[in-house]
Amino acid sequence: MDKKTDPHPNDPLETESRQESGQPNESPQDPKSRNSSGCSANAESSGSWPNEPIISLSTDPAADPCIFQNIDPSAEPAAQLKPDELLNKAQAGDVNAQLDLGLLLATSAKNQEDYAQAAYWFHEATLKDLPEAQYNLGVCAAHGLGVDRDPKIAADLFELSAKQDYPPAQYNLGLCFLEGLGRPADQPSALFWFKKAARLGDAEAQWRIAEFYLLGRVVPVDIPLGIGYLTQAAEQGILPAQLALGSVYNLGHGLAQDLQKAVYWFTKAAEAGSPEAQANVAYAWHWGRGVPHRDLAQAFSWWQKAAEQGLVPAQNALGTYYSLGLGTETDLNEAFAWFYKAAEDGHPGAQFNAAVCLEAGLGVTKDITQALIWYHKAATGGEVRAQAIIGHCLLKGLGSERNPAKAVYWYEKAAKAGYLPAQFSLGVQLAVGDGIAYEPVRAVYWFRKAAMGGLPEAQYALGYCYLEGQGVGQDLGQALEWISKAALSEYPEAQLKMGYCYEEGVGVTQDRKKALYWYERAALNGHPAAQALAGLNYQAGTVVPQDLKKAHILLKKAAEAGITKARTILSELD
Repeated sequence: MDKKTDPHPNDPLETESRQESGQPNESPQDPKSRNSSGCSANAESSGSWPNEPIISLSTDPAADPCIFQNIDPSAEPAAQLKPDELLNKAQAGDVNAQLDLGLLLATSAKNQEDYAQAAYWFHEATLKDLPEAQYNLGVCAAHGLGVDRDPKIAADLFELSAKQDYPPAQYNLGLCFLEGLGRPADQPSALFWFKKAARLGDAEAQWRIAEFYLLGRVVPVDIPLGIGYLTQAAEQGILPAQLALGSVYNLGHGLAQDLQKAVYWFTKAAEAGSPEAQANVAYAWHWGRGVPHRDLAQAFSWWQKAAEQGLVPAQNALGTYYSLGLGTETDLNEAFAWFYKAAEDGHPGAQFNAAVCLEAGLGVTKDITQALIWYHKAATGGEVRAQAIIGHCLLKGLGSERNPAKAVYWYEKAAKAGYLPAQFSLGVQLAVGDGIAYEPVRAVYWFRKAAMGGLPEAQYALGYCYLEGQGVGQDLGQALEWISKAALSEYPEAQLKMGYCYEEGVGVTQDRKKALYWYERAALNGHPAAQALAGLNYQAGTVVPQDLKKAHILLKKAAEAGITKARTILSELD
């Protein structure tokens, strides 16, 4: 049917989506309607959840700086001596006393002068070839404790000690080769020394070896061997190993997935103070994965621990908990404070959430200008909901001059990232040629992508294109299939169109009772034209028995919404 003769003006290509800036509730991408300012939905629904825990198996070496094992206080004196007695023995040339005195001074040092005294006694013991002293003097040289920082001298001392089978020195020498500190970068040599230390029980060396085999550094990937080393290190309390082992069990990488074991190891690392592990434990309790049941109070507690240590995703999550009252009482002031903290650290989701709060005045004084600034930052950072909002604001001239071309730029970015409302909005712009060339075929492409993802507006738009033959061959069967999908999802425009199709027999057998059924469903969803049509049916009494009271109610709603014909009929009824 030619749309110019269609008595039901509901062309989806002439209207803007009301859901292009959906907000997540407790699950990702849960669309909500816009508020009156035209930018976003309720901040109580704001926040974003990772689809997987924060930590994965892979470790970025660039993000894992060289950390030498430090002063080793494990070598205790044979007899507990008072400091003056220890000094006397050290001055008399007792090598063990010299080591013990150096350890005593180093572990209680408050300044460089104290470390200098410790280094002196380590040096004295080093002259007698004591491996523990060589190691500890190497630590002083590596960190510049009481002596000039000199990576080469540190590596030389570590090597002297390592060749005497002192595990901490073997580990640190491996690090020198791994990071190119005092030795040429040489991963095979690093692995060689890590293995020597690991055979003697050094847990950190076991962790480093696990990385080599799990990530395939200079050796073929060997998941079982890597996990074996990883488990040894984790059982000895090495925090990053516990974190990685939790990820291995969570992802089922090289072994059977076991969420309970994943949570066990994440909890071990979390209790040791790892904010990343704390976030993973919070995630487990939030979704009830690997724990007996979902417990939002437990999740809140762990999010709070991680957030207070500065983990930015946890700060955003904690803001979400406060905004929604999950596991704690709702506190919008606290919610905004945590959103803003994470936003300032560059978290796009938090920037979006802070913008929502600023726009709606939730937990902070309402400030549209600042809201738009944060929406733009979030959009620049890849937050698709913010990109759709910026597109909408540019299209409507909200906060700036109208700029359809820039609006299309942002819609397209979000659409290509898979955001359904943006795919629909991009389709609308292509279909009407606003800000971009008129391309109905490409419009159908984007409508279809969003429709396949379940977005009712897009399903209706795709059905409308099939109905009118816009950008695709006319196909009434396809048209009714997609329009009915949207109608069953309570999209009122689609329900109105279903009513029209049954009333006129477009693609279906004419059935005025079914037409009224769909008009009433659309009317219940607040569609003014549907309210008018349903009211007219009850006023006329040709399809169903006349019901002037019901007709009056429906026509009054339509009239209040601006439907002229409803006002006319209503005046006649009155």
